[in-house]
Amino acid sequence: GLYVGDLFVVDVTTGRATQLTDLDPVSSPLYDMAPRFSPDGEAVLFTWPGGELGHQMWDLWSVPVSGGKPTLVRRDAALGSLSPDARTIAYLQVLRTGSVGSGDLWLADADGTDARPLVTGELVAARWSPDGTRIAYADRGRVGTYIVDVGTGETTRVLDDPSWPEWLDDHTLIFDVD
Repeated sequence: GLYVGDLFVVDVTTGRATQLTDLDPVSSPLYDMAPRFSPDGEAVLFTWPGGELGHQMWDLWSVPVSGGKPTLVRRDAALGSLSPDARTIAYLQVLRTGSVGSGDLWLADADGTDARPLVTGELVAARWSPDGTRIAYADRGRVGTYIVDVGTGETTRVLDDPSWPEWLDDHTLIFDVD
């Protein structure tokens, strides 16, 4: 099986690595912790499995970029990222034990409170637009890549394949299509 363990930050100029977490390795089908820096670079959001293999649930945690004790942000949540203004977290709501591969897209306040659904589906990737008004995502269930307006919830299909979208600017996406 695969194991997830600790997070490190590496200064690419000096090569110095700083260990952020001191967690016991956990056997998990999730191959990485999906770490994402906060917009100000002061914290890292990451996904961590809990429970026995095959019955695991995933939770969203935060740790200061200087290291320290992680803080639980949301239970039953994975693949989180903060909006560019750092006020809102987008994450996948994980309801099925043993599977973190896909879920519904939810939003919550930065501290994890006031959780609310945005898109229902089998989402596998979600990325904020630089201006924070939209989120691009891949949906295995509806088989495609979409953009959702965060304010209205209106979705637009932009690609017939579920890809891993990443924003270049507010008007341009890049895709990884198999």
